[in-house]
Formats: sequence, C-alpha cells, structure tokens
Amino acid sequence: MNIGNSFLYFYVTCVVLVTARQRSNRSTLGHGRRNVEPQNTSSLQPAATPENRMAEFNPVKKKDKKSKEDDPGLVVEENRCLDVAFRESAMVDILRLTPLRPDGKMDQKQQESQVGRPWQASISDLKRPRASFNARTTTSPQSKAWNWLLDMDSIMRAGGLCEDELQVKQRYALAVLYFSTRGDDFWISNGHWLSTQVEVCDWYGIVCKVESREITEIDLSSNGLIGTIPTELSLLSSLQELRLSQNALSGTIPSLALTQLKSFDVEENFLAGVALPNMVGLTQLENYQVSYNLLTMKGSQSNMLPSSLRRLWMSGNDLTGSLDAIVTIASPATTSLQEISLDHNGLVGTIPWVLTNFDSLRVLELQYNHLNGTIPSVGPGQWSLLEVLRLDHNAILTGTMPASICGLRRFDNKFPSALETLTVDCTTTNVTCACCTECF
Repeated sequence: MNIGNSFLYFYVTCVVLVTARQRSNRSTLGHGRRNVEPQNTSSLQPAATPENRMAEFNPVKKKDKKSKEDDPGLVVEENRCLDVAFRESAMVDILRLTPLRPDGKMDQKQQESQVGRPWQASISDLKRPRASFNARTTTSPQSKAWNWLLDMDSIMRAGGLCEDELQVKQRYALAVLYFSTRGDDFWISNGHWLSTQVEVCDWYGIVCKVESREITEIDLSSNGLIGTIPTELSLLSSLQELRLSQNALSGTIPSLALTQLKSFDVEENFLAGVALPNMVGLTQLENYQVSYNLLTMKGSQSNMLPSSLRRLWMSGNDLTGSLDAIVTIASPATTSLQEISLDHNGLVGTIPWVLTNFDSLRVLELQYNHLNGTIPSVGPGQWSLLEVLRLDHNAILTGTMPASICGLRRFDNKFPSALETLTVDCTTTNVTCACCTECF
C-alpha cells in the first residue's frame, strides 16, 4: 500500500467513527421523548390573542383554566363572560357615564377618549388600570359599582352563566344607585341588593317584565336613601316608574334619557337646583312629582314639558318669578294636564287667562303664593272637568269671583257639581265670592 492509499484509508476510517459517535449522541439526547407526528400546517391554531381567546369562549362548556403566571396576558375564564357582554354597546354606554377622576367627574376629553375604543381586552385592561380609565382607584359610587361587577359578582364570573348586555347594564345602574344613596349604611330595606345569587328582578323595590326581565319600576320610597340620584339610571331603558319620595336625597334632579318613563316621583326630599330639567326624550312622561324640595325656576325657562304630561306637582319649593312662565313651559301639555299643584311657593304676577285653555284640568292649586290682579273668567266648555280650585292665601288678589267659575259649581242647578272645592281670600274685602266652599 502506497502512502496515498494509506492516507485515504485513514481519512475514511475517521469519518466513519465520527459519524457513529454523533448518531450515538443524538440517540442519547432523544431518550424518553415520545414520537411526534408531523403537523398539518393547514390545521394550525392562530396565535393566542385576546380576540382569539374571546372567539373560542363557549358559555356552556367550560374550558380548562390557566393561570396568569403561565400567560400574563391571558383573560382568565372567570372574566370572559363579562368581556363578551362589554364588547357590545354596554361598555360604551357605561363608560359615557362613569366618572374617571377621583372627584367623581368626567371631562369632555376623557369622555371622548373612551368612545370608539377597541373593547376586546377590556376586562384585562381594567384589572391593570391605566391613565385613561382609573375607576379602580377612585371612591365614587360609579367606581364601587364597577369594582363590584368585576370582583364580587359570582354569577357573571361563572363561565357557564354569562349575562347579556341588558343584564350587565341593569346590574351596573342599580349598583351605582345603591352606592350613591348609602345603601349599606342607611337603607331601611335592602333585601337581595348586590346579591351574588339573586337576579335584579328579585331585589327589594324592583319590578321587571316577566319574559324579558327588563326593569320597569323602582320604588324605594320612605326607605332611608341619603345621597344623590345618579344619571346612570338612564341605562334602564325600559324603566316606566321611578319612585324615590320621602327620603333624604340631595343634589339636583338629573336629566334622564328614559323614553318609556311615565312616572317620576321624588317628593319630600332635599333636592335643589332646577325644578324642570331638560325633558327632551321623555315623550311618555305622565306624572312629574317634585313637591316639597328646595327647587327653583332658575334655568328652567328654556325647557318645555312633554305633551303627554297629566300631573305636575311642584308644591312647597322655592319657586319664584311669574306664574305665567310656568304656564308657558307647560303649554305643550294643554290638552293632557289634569293636575297642577304649585302651592306654597313664591310665585308672583297675575293668573294668566291662558290657563283656562287647559281643557282636561281637574285640580289647580295656587294657594300660598303672591299672586295679584283679578281672577280670569272661563268660556263655554272651559274647565268643565275642574274639581278643585284653590286660590287662598294670595292676599293681593282682588275683585269678584267670576260668574262663569261660580257657574261651574251650580250648573244652573240641573246637574251635580263638578267643582267641589273652591277657596279664596274672601273673609276680607279682597275678593268677593258668593259660591266659594271656604273663605280665608
């Protein structure tokens, strides 16, 4: 064997030995591993994103839960239900009303920054609050309600018991009302409120439609409420009756965008500010009862009452200015108003003759004001349904009770009288009245 052949033999032998050693090493490293079949790339799952996780969520069949330690960005199962609901307009509607600052106010810039925001990871965002939404760092009633939705409501956090947009809105609105009026501290009855196991329709003072479970009535009268009326009640789009009378509510009457509201009763509280707030949208309102508060007419002049209104009770407030101004505001309801109670205020001026055009009027109470001038006459058919007319304790009224009004008491002795109560200051020489039921 020559030198060249010897070198070639030596080289081949080395290559064979090295290859054998590498195979042996790979075999050792692969020991204990199960064989993995080649993946079909057409069936690969998309990357884990909040959107994909939300799309996978099945409210009926629970998935295996993972911890945030395994995936810090994971929206865990218990929050997915709430994510689904809040991705819809409920999230936008609530954020339009939810204060973002510790003082409980939301400025226009903050409000606008919320609208149109992508909500696919909304709950995980709120778990890690950012500057644009610091509800978890405030002490406002809205913040407390928000935190309750996120942390304390086991029904919504149960993966198999998702609530829809309506239920989420209703729970949030009632929670804000509860915290705004010191429900934990002063309510006389708060049965099931903020219960984690009882739906809102079974909470004390709440009435819902049987099938849709939409809230139609809230009656918390004489229940020890102390605080303010929150604008979040506007989220209860099917609300027809709101009764909060005989409590200790303060603050102002909010403008509530409730198109189905028929009755609003907050009598005997400590509410101040505008007596007649903006009622645009309250197209079905029939009863507006705000008597015995601290309300004024300042800022009310530009607002008009809805044409559906039947009862206007504003007795015992701080209403000043002319009676004519209120009559003008009520003019859209000329054919529907049945009861007007403005007694025990500070109204001045004359009794406007246009009041006689309110054909459906049954009760008109203007006593204890500062009205002057004479009492207007009524024409044929006017005030034919009137049962109560009280004008007493208006010492500046003068003249004689018109015969046309006295005629409402007599009907020429042919029919029973509709006008059962007619009072005026007639014990002195101020007003002469031969047909009054009582003189003062």
